[in-house]
Amino acid sequence: KWIGKVTPTFKHYYEERYNDLVRQYEQLANDYAINKMCYEASIGFEPNMGQVYHLYRKRDGSTFFSMVEPAYAYWGNYLGTFKLNANYAWEKL
Repeated sequence: KWIGKVTPTFKHYYEERYNDLVRQYEQLANDYAINKMCYEASIGFEPNMGQVYHLYRKRDGSTFFSMVEPAYAYWGNYLGTFKLNANYAWEKL
């Protein structure tokens, strides 16, 4: 009879752990996709950690980073604003 008392707690514990792992995996996959896109983009300068850069897509499908804010850019399709962190990973802002 004790098993009936602990089963809900046991199931809840592992369901929470499983859901947390799923969230962590989804975040990791998203971070990877962002960094893959950023590292495949052309960049005509050496980016500095903590500096903000803007990613654009040209008509030919290629992507590039610029320091020019979207409000002042007349070229390409704006994809997002990013910064390089201390681990050399790009973070979408």
